[in-house]
Amino acid sequence: METSGRLGYLPGFGAFSVPSAAFGLTDKPLGPDLGRVDIRRRSMSLIEIVIALVVAGMLAAVGATSLARFADRARVETTAAGILTAYRRAQSAARAWNRPAELVVAEDSVVIRTAGPTGPTVLWRGPGPTQAGVALTPATHVSTFGPSGLGMGVANVTHVLVRGGVRRQLVVSRLGRVRVTP
Repeated sequence: METSGRLGYLPGFGAFSVPSAAFGLTDKPLGPDLGRVDIRRRSMSLIEIVIALVVAGMLAAVGATSLARFADRARVETTAAGILTAYRRAQSAARAWNRPAELVVAEDSVVIRTAGPTGPTVLWRGPGPTQAGVALTPATHVSTFGPSGLGMGVANVTHVLVRGGVRRQLVVSRLGRVRVTP
């Protein structure tokens, strides 16, 4: 091993000596190819770069599709929960006011109103499914709840909510029971 060294200085410690072999510095020749750096070996070819970009693009496309589907599912679930809550509010309003309450589920709004001596009174108004970009079928439906909170009417209704590839159904019985189905 080589005894000559390099001098260094560290603040607070002063000068020191390190053998040159520690840095990989010797007086011996390194050999025919060891001292040269081949630039072609250290860089990527155009084809390798294109392949890497194609793979990255495919991964980004799969991620974007999954993210869009997740966003669609979140919007549909939130809209379904809003309509379900509106049915519960309408039942509670009918009981609280001790008079029939109507729930109007339309594409642009969800409204609860009750009949009063001076005409219908709007008790609550919320955004409709189209505000969240969710399609609603049937476009408009009116459910009436009696003073007991039970639904009045002769038929069940199924609200279908669709956005992208996500679809949910809210099935409402004529008595006012609501269930969400995929």
